[in-house]
Amino acid sequence: KSLAAKSIAKILKWPLIRFDVGALKGSLVGQSEANMREALKVIENCQCVTVFIDEIEKQFAGVKSSGQTDGGTTTGMFSRFLTFMQDTTAQIFVVATANDISQLPPEMLRAGRFDTTFCIMLPTLPERKEIIKIMNRKYSADVPESYAKKLQGFSGAEIELLIKESLYEGLGKAFESIIPLSRSMREQINNLNELAQRYRIANTQEVLPVQTRKIKRSCL
Repeated sequence: KSLAAKSIAKILKWPLIRFDVGALKGSLVGQSEANMREALKVIENCQCVTVFIDEIEKQFAGVKSSGQTDGGTTTGMFSRFLTFMQDTTAQIFVVATANDISQLPPEMLRAGRFDTTFCIMLPTLPERKEIIKIMNRKYSADVPESYAKKLQGFSGAEIELLIKESLYEGLGKAFESIIPLSRSMREQINNLNELAQRYRIANTQEVLPVQTRKIKRSCL
């Protein structure tokens, strides 16, 4: 997911700003909200930037119980951020990633908040071959692309780990030592697929190539 955000910034040829909500929180009353306003003002003044919010459901965790836990600080920061997304006219592209969108407040998912929402699923066979090719170049390895057939259910990070480990243990032992999350957390992965279907979120395999789509202002 993080790589997708970096790729968007590269396609747009805009600098990438990593937006860390937790780093804005202060110990004094009103400091967190003031930091949020200042950070958003800096972003707005930058113009032509890609703003990356990683694991947004954790960044704004506790919004629902904010009144009881932090005196409404998180709710205030969240409200300020939503207002910024709604009202800003600056050339800003907001990219947010989430592992579990069911944890997001409803206000974040309502129509018009994000222009596009899509689900990044496990790589297909052609994508696994391409990942092997890229990682072979990165680590000076020689894993055959045909090995991609054995890697069904492997994520990109797991394929990278496999290629790194193969340099020390050999490909066979490296393959046996890695248990992909799609196997160890099968139920959670299936729930993610069902959640994507429930919210009618497009799978990345169904999304048109970027060259044929008009770039919008934000995506989740």
